[in-house]
Amino acid sequence: MLLTLTVGCSDPATNSANIVATQPTSAYVVDHGNGVYYLPMKDEDFAKGLSRFVGEHPDLEVVAIAGNGERYGDSGYFVITRPVRDCN
Repeated sequence: MLLTLTVGCSDPATNSANIVATQPTSAYVVDHGNGVYYLPMKDEDFAKGLSRFVGEHPDLEVVAIAGNGERYGDSGYFVITRPVRDCN
């Protein structure tokens, strides 16, 4: 938030070069082991968080995503991964 305020009035999220700097998603990703991760975010934050997660884990392939099943709408998503297969 502080970084956003110091940048000015423009929305830094509209510039893809700023997404990594303004979205510290790795600190919020919960690793449950065995390829199961939880991203406690939703909407645009989830999209940005998932994009960063995929970028930080090129060795993993996302195979499934499921909402956390809260009664009035999901507030986070489970991401199931597996190691990327080498087809050579």
